[in-house]
Amino acid sequence: MTSYQYSALSPGSIRVLAVSGTKDAPSYKIEVLNLTDKPRFEALSYTWNDYDNEEPRAIDGNANTYASIPIAGAGSLKITLHLVHILNHIHGLLVQPGSSGRIWIDQIAVNQRDLDERSHQVALMQQIYGQAERTLMWIGK
Repeated sequence: MTSYQYSALSPGSIRVLAVSGTKDAPSYKIEVLNLTDKPRFEALSYTWNDYDNEEPRAIDGNANTYASIPIAGAGSLKITLHLVHILNHIHGLLVQPGSSGRIWIDQIAVNQRDLDERSHQVALMQQIYGQAERTLMWIGK
């Protein structure tokens, strides 16, 4: 599977992860939203590391701290195993009736290899968290 390729964001736009499917068979898609449109989405606040388990864990026989999630029609995206664990735990909240099914997660929403984009998106974080319908906070297991 090819790696997900980020496209440039226009000013005031963000990426969100659209979550559907079941916990055992999740489906993910990345959508671009413009904050001026007042879109429905949620946000996640968390740490990038699992400080309770800093040792690399095996996934598919490979010991590392990253895994790839499939992005519908767009390849796969490498994220931390810690975030995979969080997504598994919050899946039900994101697909329940009334939820937007879309969540802003910095590790996914921001092209971490593009320093200009990171700078612009960090400048929007107060607005992102302020406009989110709710912010889920992950403090650990």
